[in-house]
Amino acid sequence: MEEKDLDFVLVPVGLLVMAVYHVWLLYQIRRKPVRTVVGMNAINRRFWVSSMMEVCYIVYCIQGRNQGVKRGPLTDPGY
Repeated sequence: MEEKDLDFVLVPVGLLVMAVYHVWLLYQIRRKPVRTVVGMNAINRRFWVSSMMEVCYIVYCIQGRNQGVKRGPLTDPGY
């Protein structure tokens, strides 16, 4: 088999293998996300966002309370 004929065979086979792998990977991500790195990253990202939202809510509550304490004596008509 010549090199030219070999290229006609190996290039489509390589593309087919790559396409089959990506279809299989997509199937694994959609059906069993815990078994893939992409799925684990998505799950961990959800946990991280929810924890950050919880922390930010607490920080905003504390900041709001502190702002009220700082503003209180300055805006109180009794002083």
